[in-house]
Amino acid sequence: MLGCGSSTPQKSQPALNVPDTNDDHLKNVPNGDFLSWSKFPEGTKVVRRRTLESDVGVTTETTTLRLVSVKPTSIEVESQTTVIRPQGTTENPPQSFVYQAEYKIPKEMSEEQFLLPDPKAKSLGSEKLTLLGKEYDASVYQWQSSLESGPIDVKGWFNDNFPGRQLKLEIDYRNDKFKGSEAILEVSIPEQK
Repeated sequence: MLGCGSSTPQKSQPALNVPDTNDDHLKNVPNGDFLSWSKFPEGTKVVRRRTLESDVGVTTETTTLRLVSVKPTSIEVESQTTVIRPQGTTENPPQSFVYQAEYKIPKEMSEEQFLLPDPKAKSLGSEKLTLLGKEYDASVYQWQSSLESGPIDVKGWFNDNFPGRQLKLEIDYRNDKFKGSEAILEVSIPEQK
């Protein structure tokens, strides 16, 4: 989605992973996004910046994620993205995403696969990662995906005790025309009442 910004997101999205009434035979598994975000108070905010360098210039995509509500069975996260290209700036309206505490998986899939950052992700072990002055034990994964610019290799650092789990991404566009990365710029966690 880096640099896309051409589609206009809806102000409110349907709930993610909502059980279908015809899937009673499927296994319930915990939702990793719910597990991560639900550890934090409402108002927790994470700001991520993805950068893409190409022969036409630098594009930055800044996404602010804010925890709107925490309930026993779901959480709501608001996401707002601003894209800055050499041709101009696009400020997309906020979108709301609801993550259920559990969801059902097809019987041929494993629970571990659904807790990965991407279904194709392979574990590379763990590393210590310092982010905004704090050290984290990060689980490191690598996977392949694709964007409108073509196939990409992604390496990601994750910690389940960080809001949204994602600490850092490195993106290899598999050609000399593009290179990119994603980093956390800010984390703000309100004091618990």
